[in-house]
Amino acid sequence: MTYPSSGVTYLHWDKGHGYQVTYYSEKHVWLWYPGNRAALRGDWVQEFVAGEYYLCFTYPHSSYNPVTRVVGGQKECQLQTVLGGALEGALAGDVYNLSSGMVPYVLHRNKRPAEF
Repeated sequence: MTYPSSGVTYLHWDKGHGYQVTYYSEKHVWLWYPGNRAALRGDWVQEFVAGEYYLCFTYPHSSYNPVTRVVGGQKECQLQTVLGGALEGALAGDVYNLSSGMVPYVLHRNKRPAEF
């Protein structure tokens, strides 16, 4: 499976954020972030710059990244290989119904969701 693929839910882990779950559609991504009580909807695009692929995300102005201390509303890009390297799992479909804006429970940064 190519990362990212539309219609797939992914589990990522890194030491700054902990576990995060994302569901991708063709243009949008829904982020289930540790401690949040709702899924955060953003836009995503793949860009090719200087021989490397990047995944770029734009989240609402009202959002805030506690690790990077960046307020939403501006495009943030990361190397696709770095994000892909942080993958812990993938499940077909919107298994948590994140595209509804709801989350099934509050995700804890160091507790891997059982479905993965």
